[in-house]
Amino acid sequence: MERLPRIAAAALCAAFLAGCGGAIEPTPKALAPQGAATRVLREPLGPRSIVSGGRAAVTLCPATSDSSQASCLGSARMMTSLTSAFPDSVDGLTPADLSSIYGYPAPGLQPSNSPVVGVVVAYDNANAESDLSVYRSYFGLPACTSGNGCFQKVGAAAPSQSNSQSSDAKGKAVRFSVSAHPASTSGGWAAESDSDVEIVSAVCGNCQIVLAEAASNNINDLAAAVNAATGAGATVINASFGANESPWQTNLESAFEPAPVKVVAAAGDSAGQVLFPADATNVIAVAGTTLNVSGTTMSQSLWQNSGGGCSRVFAAPPYQPGWCTNRSIADVAGIADPNTGLAFYDSGMGGWGIIGGTSVAAPVITAMLAMSGDAVAGSGAQPLYRNPGQYMQVGGAGTIAGLGLPIALAAF
Repeated sequence: MERLPRIAAAALCAAFLAGCGGAIEPTPKALAPQGAATRVLREPLGPRSIVSGGRAAVTLCPATSDSSQASCLGSARMMTSLTSAFPDSVDGLTPADLSSIYGYPAPGLQPSNSPVVGVVVAYDNANAESDLSVYRSYFGLPACTSGNGCFQKVGAAAPSQSNSQSSDAKGKAVRFSVSAHPASTSGGWAAESDSDVEIVSAVCGNCQIVLAEAASNNINDLAAAVNAATGAGATVINASFGANESPWQTNLESAFEPAPVKVVAAAGDSAGQVLFPADATNVIAVAGTTLNVSGTTMSQSLWQNSGGGCSRVFAAPPYQPGWCTNRSIADVAGIADPNTGLAFYDSGMGGWGIIGGTSVAAPVITAMLAMSGDAVAGSGAQPLYRNPGQYMQVGGAGTIAGLGLPIALAAF
């Protein structure tokens, strides 16, 4: 079914609620201008970093109206002409590009600490470690493998199943058995897991990665995987997925807010859409932008498909500036438009491609937060709102993009 235009859909929704006596959430209030509208890049982007048009973007996971089922939020444009895992050049934003855009230290100049980042996905990706190795090797990043302790895969059994206690190689307790791997998948969720761990690697080259694989895309199973990632030592967790908002999800809010660990969630890839867990009060929600570059001058505009808005279920956190009566989504924003997307490697989809969607913006923010050293400070996004001047304005966003694009680690 073709999606209604945003304004028409909003009007229809309002009329429906009025007829049923439901409360209509007001339009989010505008955020007072903060930061800069444009910025000069530290280094020029590569010649193949932005390749617009041409190959059509393929949605990794089909959307579903079932509020108990989550969809991954990525769209890929694959380079079908490449036959080698190590070509002379690839399309899309590189690790060096990202450090220039977001203002954090470039790979090789980053702090030597090794924060642990959790990446939660559905199903098992048998090629996750080998695909990550190709990506990191191609861009000259240090090896991150299960052998050297940098990469760990944790299988989270469904909550209805019994889970044995075990320990990882470093002796830390793992709440869900690493042997309880879910069914293998070579489809969209596998590509999602590849892009998530690769983007975390691109941003934070020294981060350790825990890939927590849920038994299915059921939101209860994904909540169990958050628990597994926390048990494996993650201090910040990426959730590049979402399910349609529903009141019953309040029962799972605490599972996605495992304080002091932070969960960073994608806001969605459909304009006006509000998804769980991004709508949860103390989850850090990330909207999507389009990158605009002229020479070395950069600006950001709201990606036309970015989700976000006002929650009808979850309360606003006290640190949010009253944009909505309830929770406003999102808190911050990151690059998401597939036309200005990131290079990634997925053997199941044929090799190299360009990945977009708010599922790309979320792991960038996740890794920056981890690298900042303040991942467990405050509640939810509270520390972010203390530093509004460290965020770049996002044109045309209203408050869908929240504070905007972080321009340095000081934003956290």
